[in-house]
Amino acid sequence: LALCSPLATASSFCVPKISQRGIAISKQGRTWRTVSRAVVNSDADAAMSTHSKQSGPYGGDFAGMYATFSPLTGELVRVPENLVPESMIEWGQVPASLEVLLSEDFVGDDEQLERKTDQVLPAVGCGVDNLDMMRVTEMIQTSSMNVFEDQTAALEYNLSPLTNAPRIHTETTFSLPLALVPEEDGKKYAQRVRVTFDIQPTLKKLSSPVGVTVERQTSSTSSKGSIGVGGGLHGSTVMSLVGSDASNKPFAEGESVDIKDVFDDGEGTFTTLSLPGNIIVRYGADLGLEEILWQVEVSHISENAGTWTLVKRVYDAQNGERMDLEHMIE
Repeated sequence: LALCSPLATASSFCVPKISQRGIAISKQGRTWRTVSRAVVNSDADAAMSTHSKQSGPYGGDFAGMYATFSPLTGELVRVPENLVPESMIEWGQVPASLEVLLSEDFVGDDEQLERKTDQVLPAVGCGVDNLDMMRVTEMIQTSSMNVFEDQTAALEYNLSPLTNAPRIHTETTFSLPLALVPEEDGKKYAQRVRVTFDIQPTLKKLSSPVGVTVERQTSSTSSKGSIGVGGGLHGSTVMSLVGSDASNKPFAEGESVDIKDVFDDGEGTFTTLSLPGNIIVRYGADLGLEEILWQVEVSHISENAGTWTLVKRVYDAQNGERMDLEHMIE
């Protein structure tokens, strides 16, 4: 499977070269290593079972920044104005992202992951002393997770159809081992990047914005979503959890990876999105196969680890079922 021709069978790829002065992508013949691969039967209900979900990137408390991007152009979608104080709108200070606090617990004999996500709403003045939050609670079946050796994870589950076409929610998680994490205020925090969006394989499209969450684990033991419950959540508390660098320099307003002239899709029909946070999302198919197969790639380039990790999902474009899942590292 080749990155230059994503549905080919060759083992030569066009891959990034990571320089000491930052990320610079160059077109070079290099070789990817396939770490894990699952070919799923069309009638299979369970996802591939690899490593213990408990040993993966899930569980505990996390804090970070969440931003969304256009699925067509990769352009930043700023926080909806109905969530932003009028004074910030008047001064042209609509935030690029939201601070988020998460708690994750395995429940029901580890058959489900309960995730409580609090999005902290922007505030000014005295509002910073008592921040408002929006909470979303998810119950995720662990059978929908694929956890790989490097704690990269691929999660997906069916949603209700949209315009009479199957719809699937996908989440791809990239982890950075604690040993490679730089110290912040004298401490080290395990970090992860999660990329989420909905897809409609039979329509060959992403049906939602692309969400990117860059976060760190503030505790390996979950608080069960108790932080800030009942009011009194102060801005300084949120900043201490998220990290001052992440709060003051939101990743969403940073540079994306330069991918010019890197991907050679030949006769294929692909859309490539390069997003802040060193995330690349690509979807499409080779000409001649686009009526049969449709694929989505999500990859992350780690400056600290010096690696490019990619998760590729391939779907039957006629019935929307996943046919292949591959996890690769360069």
